[in-house]
Amino acid sequence: MFREMKNISISVRLVLALLPIIAGLGYLSYSRYEDQSQILTQSNTFITLNRLVGGVGNLIYGLQKERGMSALFLGSKGASYRPELQEQRKKVDQALAEFEEILVRTSGLSDTTFTSHANILKREVQERLAGRSAIDSMTIAVPEEIAGYTKTVGLLIDYIAALSKVSDRADINNNITANVAMIECIERAGQERATGSAGFSSGSFGGGLNRRIISLIAEQSAYLGVFRRVASSEQAAALAAVLANSADSKVQTLRHTVIDTVDHPNGESGGVSKITAGEWFKATTDRIDALRTVSDKIQGDLRNVVEIIHEDAQVALRSVLIWITVGAAFAAIMMSIVVFGITRPILRLTKSMNKLASGDVNIDIPEVTFNDEVGQMAEAMRVFRDGVAERNRLLKEESILQEKEEFLTKQLHEDAMGAS
Repeated sequence: MFREMKNISISVRLVLALLPIIAGLGYLSYSRYEDQSQILTQSNTFITLNRLVGGVGNLIYGLQKERGMSALFLGSKGASYRPELQEQRKKVDQALAEFEEILVRTSGLSDTTFTSHANILKREVQERLAGRSAIDSMTIAVPEEIAGYTKTVGLLIDYIAALSKVSDRADINNNITANVAMIECIERAGQERATGSAGFSSGSFGGGLNRRIISLIAEQSAYLGVFRRVASSEQAAALAAVLANSADSKVQTLRHTVIDTVDHPNGESGGVSKITAGEWFKATTDRIDALRTVSDKIQGDLRNVVEIIHEDAQVALRSVLIWITVGAAFAAIMMSIVVFGITRPILRLTKSMNKLASGDVNIDIPEVTFNDEVGQMAEAMRVFRDGVAERNRLLKEESILQEKEEFLTKQLHEDAMGAS
């Protein structure tokens, strides 16, 4: 192999020597580019995740409100809330359409977390909406109606919780976990609204309705505890403001009326008859809407985190591309400098040596000014050139002297011949 290298020009050998270094730098640059590309891809996934959380959240809130209105409608034997229920159904249909549109956008993503439950969710929601006819015809009991909506909402909440597995970032996961805890709390508040609506519509909280309300109140407190453990200080402050407002106070007052029915036969008390189902529904809805502002804040915080991640990833990727471009240009320039800085002087020396070998001593050797090995070669060549030039001068002088001597000898011979 080393013998074969002797048959390769110096420039090629220099390029071959530099190639491993350039290849190593290229590999490092490519690895860095791949890392940043993956981060950018992940940030795009986070953006989709945020849209999904928002879309599912809107669908959940819509179904929760439809559940409460349906309970009111059934509890009143169809006498109340028919127009409001129809209007709410339109909003749910719109939320479902938006959710399905977001799912279509996620169909090309490789992470199956987005799509594994999509068909189940759509089928479940569609089946739930198909059950509206039973509500309209009042052929379904309130508990069954509430249970059906609750099952669907529960699946949607589970879907949001599963999205936290997509990311390994604590800031994203904390926001999703806090949002899930808040949505779970709002879901129990929605069930409380629907259960209470049925009780106030019928004028009785018998059949375990009152105890169900008490259980739902406890579950809300538990989920708020989970929320406080993972929420940011700003998010916790937002919740504190909600719990201190009049909407929460109004619900707390109405709750006491429901709790009092536990000690009365058939879940009836004088306080229940003084409160209309519409009053209960409005108060609980106002409280849920207030709690939803906390969920909206979490959603906004998550969106800000995702946007920062995405922007940082874009900047980092651009920086890597610029670094690769500049590095490649620098490597090309340095290779040219190294290769041509060595081979060109050597080629010039080679041409000068060929001229000198042919007897031409009138050659310039500018490389003698170099302070490297090429300069040393040039200096040796200069000495050789000067030696050849000196030898030629001496030979020329010797030839002239010889010619003069031959001339004088001839002249003396001719003079001697003439004298004789």
